[in-house]
Amino acid sequence: MAKAVARYLMASILAETAAPHVVILGCGFGGLFAARALDGAPLRVTIVDRTNHHLFQPLLYQVATAGLSAPAVAAPIRHILADQANATVIYGEATRIDVARRAVVLDGGDEIAYDRLIVATGAANSYFGHEAWAAHAPSLKTLEDAYEIRRRVLLAFERAERETDPAKRAAWLSFVVIGGGPATRCAANSAASIRATRAWCWSRTASACCRAIRRASRNARGCSSSVLA
Repeated sequence: MAKAVARYLMASILAETAAPHVVILGCGFGGLFAARALDGAPLRVTIVDRTNHHLFQPLLYQVATAGLSAPAVAAPIRHILADQANATVIYGEATRIDVARRAVVLDGGDEIAYDRLIVATGAANSYFGHEAWAAHAPSLKTLEDAYEIRRRVLLAFERAERETDPAKRAAWLSFVVIGGGPATRCAANSAASIRATRAWCWSRTASACCRAIRRASRNARGCSSSVLA
């Protein structure tokens, strides 16, 4: 009986006061699972992301190597959370967190007040102090990154198709992927096997060569800056 009364009183208090506001920055795996965990809770949940889609990054290399199209690895955030009544999705980028005022400042100056804040913005790429490498070795974090890598890879095959010098043709068909995770190995295999895809119908290009390189951070300064150049 006491527990029933306590539940009734808590429900009455929550009904008389504004629901606490939880703001989630980022809708990758962390942000999405946090939002879903709050489904049905007496809270207002606002998800802020600088894209309007959730990206399944483990398969992003397939987009980069022309194996999959973007809709196969990305889905609109609003569609994913369509059945979650307490969730709102905002397209925007957080530029600053005003902790004293408990507010998130977005690009354009808009502010979102919060009672609780979850920061799930993911990790940034590191070139170990050599930011000039970024122009030659694009990262693979977003659909835009995947499109750029795919453009470079397919263009390399097209250049190789026109090249008459065997040595220069082999250079166009040589790729390097740096990293030691599963995506690195899969990306290397996929890039090397593009030639075998019948849809492209290249006639003069031999099989591509793709090497995966894994270096410890302390040795990274020895890596080449000519990756996918």
